[in-house]
Amino acid sequence: MVSYLSFIPTTVGKKVYSSDGVLLGEVTRVYMSEFGVHMAEIKTAFEEFPKLEVVVTQLRPTKVKLGAVEEDAYVLRELPIKLQMLIIEKLGLEKARAPVLPKPVGPYSLYTRAGNFLFVSGQLPVDPVSGFIVSGGIKEQTAQCLENIKAILEMAGYTLSNVVMVFVYLTDLSKFNEFNEVYASYFSSIKPARVTVGVSHLPQNALVEISVIAYKE
Repeated sequence: MVSYLSFIPTTVGKKVYSSDGVLLGEVTRVYMSEFGVHMAEIKTAFEEFPKLEVVVTQLRPTKVKLGAVEEDAYVLRELPIKLQMLIIEKLGLEKARAPVLPKPVGPYSLYTRAGNFLFVSGQLPVDPVSGFIVSGGIKEQTAQCLENIKAILEMAGYTLSNVVMVFVYLTDLSKFNEFNEVYASYFSSIKPARVTVGVSHLPQNALVEISVIAYKE
């Protein structure tokens, strides 16, 4: 007889991070609750909040670079309010709230200003916490590109509502409708001008790259 637990991914021992890149702890146990829900127990790095139990689906697989070594890890999608407050207390409000920005992979800036215009460099679907392309297909990669752009805009004092021009590069134009579905969810109230180009290859074998120009009075 096969146990239901055999269908739970092996996660014990993997580190868990917040979406802002804060190390929360590591998974110490995976089990099924009395209600039939797959759960993970996390031993945290905070004495005041030593243990955290979450639904397994709240853990998003990622990879983290530690020097020259890369390891599998998880990002916890949502933090309990008490743990959020503890992180703010330990690390300081600004550091805890500061978005994790993708690092440039070449001799260029994430963005430059020219008067009231903000030019954001092309963003790949890289998880800024791990430094690797996110897992999944065109939908997941499109969302990550736009999340990266959103974080850069906010750091510069802009928002997506200030975007006036978008440049999109797709390695497979047959995925356009899937891309467009996610894209539309980010630009529902405004519809900036856009150029979409099919290309043969993108860095790190990404499926999409997006760049924007924003303007604010």
